[in-house]
Amino acid sequence: MIATQDCELAWTDADRDDYCIEVRPVFHEDPPDMWGIRSQRILLTQVQYLDSQSPRMMLSPRLIAASKDLLHKLCLMPSAARAVKTWLGLRYDRPAVPGIFVDLHMALRSQVTKKSRRKLGFYVRDVMVRYAKNGEGLVTFELFAVLPRSDTPEGAAAAVVRDKIEEWLADIAKSIPVSLGVASQVLAVPADRASIAFLEEAYAVDASDVSWPRGGGSLVGASR
Repeated sequence: MIATQDCELAWTDADRDDYCIEVRPVFHEDPPDMWGIRSQRILLTQVQYLDSQSPRMMLSPRLIAASKDLLHKLCLMPSAARAVKTWLGLRYDRPAVPGIFVDLHMALRSQVTKKSRRKLGFYVRDVMVRYAKNGEGLVTFELFAVLPRSDTPEGAAAAVVRDKIEEWLADIAKSIPVSLGVASQVLAVPADRASIAFLEEAYAVDASDVSWPRGGGSLVGASR
């Protein structure tokens, strides 16, 4: 899939020979259960997805133009295209979970990814969490299910089962030992109602985001 910005494509001469167009492989086997705007993998369709850890290539416009008849043409729905653009940007701006919350984060991920929860998980683009620790040392968390945009068919389908999705979140929250943290809120929200501040403050319930050592401190391997 071509993953270069629209404005750059518009100003790129099709006869250029330099390698300036980014392309990413599209996978079909073992697709994720959720759409994954803040996760390692993001669904393009119900069976096709991108993986942030896959190798990507830079190709020349001339090569792409010469190969156009051999390429598989997939036209994404507008909502999916917006999600992919957000996902690509977040590859370079994903906060790592602080060490004091890693055990709780992993416990949440274990519950979210259980096979028994996949039926409702299909309606959810992402599960996000915000953490806090008060002056007495109590860890609390807010758990959110990000649903497809409300103006899409997928969003309309998710809205029908929104109450069940919030019950699904509550069941996940109840399964977490109090020693790790206590839920202060569970909420299902359409993607078009999620603020930029929310996206900046919340963590995806995905193991690929857990990159801080449990004891706190700097990123693993980073110089102090």
